[in-house]
Amino acid sequence: MERIVKTAELQLSQYDGMLVVDDVEKGRVDPTLYPTSELIRRMNAGEPLEDDEDKGSLPRGKASWIGIPSNQFVLEGRPSRLQVTPTVNTRKTTLAHSAVVKARDKAYEDYKEQFEHTLREIEEEKERLMLSEQRWENAWETSVDKVRRLYQTE
Repeated sequence: MERIVKTAELQLSQYDGMLVVDDVEKGRVDPTLYPTSELIRRMNAGEPLEDDEDKGSLPRGKASWIGIPSNQFVLEGRPSRLQVTPTVNTRKTTLAHSAVVKARDKAYEDYKEQFEHTLREIEEEKERLMLSEQRWENAWETSVDKVRRLYQTE
């Protein structure tokens, strides 16, 4: 998990250094003027009267990316207090940043699922071996009892 966290942190800091659209100063462009009939149609349809600029699905500017739990992979009883890896602060918020965090979180969930699956398999194998040992012990005791009865009858 530590490797995933470090890789995600490195990628986030690298993406902070990349030039993105928000870094470019926009020149002044005169707004498009629409006829009154178009504006009335938009108003009646509930559409915005002005054109949408490049409004992305992500908020812009600085971001704090919360870490992932770091103390959940234990064999006996989960800790009562959740510890998370350090929060990563970035100067920008881009789709690349978001993709890194989503990939990191997905990798964590996949690893957690695999960890829990492995623990279940170990528990099932333990139960199977304990049952097998109990059966062997019962068979051994039965054999010992038969031998004792053979010698007692003579």
